[in-house]
Amino acid sequence: MAAVALWRVTHGLPVAIPHDAAGAIPVALIALVSTVLSITTLMIGLKWLGASLTSVLSTFEPVVSVVLGALVLNEAVSALQALGGAIVIAAAVWLALEPKQS
Repeated sequence: MAAVALWRVTHGLPVAIPHDAAGAIPVALIALVSTVLSITTLMIGLKWLGASLTSVLSTFEPVVSVVLGALVLNEAVSALQALGGAIVIAAAVWLALEPKQS
């Protein structure tokens, strides 16, 4: 977010900052969900699942973001995005099913 604001300022564009609760609440929720919740679940995953499986499962984050964007915000998903998501899912499944090496 800071990078976008810096880019806008350096290109002479205004930076929109929410001035009321209707704009500030969603910004606060985005900050809480995308940082506090995600880091907390990452730490829990590391403790319960171990580093290898947690890292494989973390590759689903962009796929889940696109799916939620499509379902909740009615965002359009292109064929290329769907293909990319399928590749990510296939790779994660492949890594998860790979036999453990001693």
